[in-house]
Amino acid sequence: MTATKLPDYAHHSAAEDENRRGAHRSRTRTVSAVLPVIAGVAVVLLSIGALSVVIGNHRSGAGDSSTSGHALTEDNSTGSNSTEESSTDATAKPTASADTDETPASNGSAATADTSVEVVILNSLSVNGLAGRYRSKLEDKGWTISLVDDAKSRNLSVSKIYYEDADMLGTARAVRKTIGGIGELTENATVYPGRVTVVLGQDAQ
Repeated sequence: MTATKLPDYAHHSAAEDENRRGAHRSRTRTVSAVLPVIAGVAVVLLSIGALSVVIGNHRSGAGDSSTSGHALTEDNSTGSNSTEESSTDATAKPTASADTDETPASNGSAATADTSVEVVILNSLSVNGLAGRYRSKLEDKGWTISLVDDAKSRNLSVSKIYYEDADMLGTARAVRKTIGGIGELTENATVYPGRVTVVLGQDAQ
């Protein structure tokens, strides 16, 4: 029999098919080799991401704890300050009394008494000898009485002790103490300036 000769284009088509199948097998092997590498990289990236989240949460928790501790410290500090302030007020109030005793001194000031300042005694009551009694009390303590007379204002219910200014306040307080702590202290520069004036009222009886 005579062999049938295939046309040239049939040989070319068979060769091209073989080449395509070879190329396909080559690509398949390449993809198969790359897949494990990609999977490994993905696992590494996921691990890094998870580690970052854990570290971030840890830092956030530490920051909150630090802030909370700082706030607690400030609260405790505020409470301590409030206690100190209350204690200071409690100890300061007794010293602010107008009845604080004063020690006589040679020079007058708001805090000291000056026994060289003269005292005037005026009687607003119709009680004989009342002014003389208080004159003796003051002179026995070293005070100088410059005048004893009847007051123009009559029958005062509360005695008055007048002093010229703040520098004489200590002296006026000392006079008030000497006469038994009676009367109200009043600053008035027009009543016998430069002297302490005692106007005896009903509380002096």
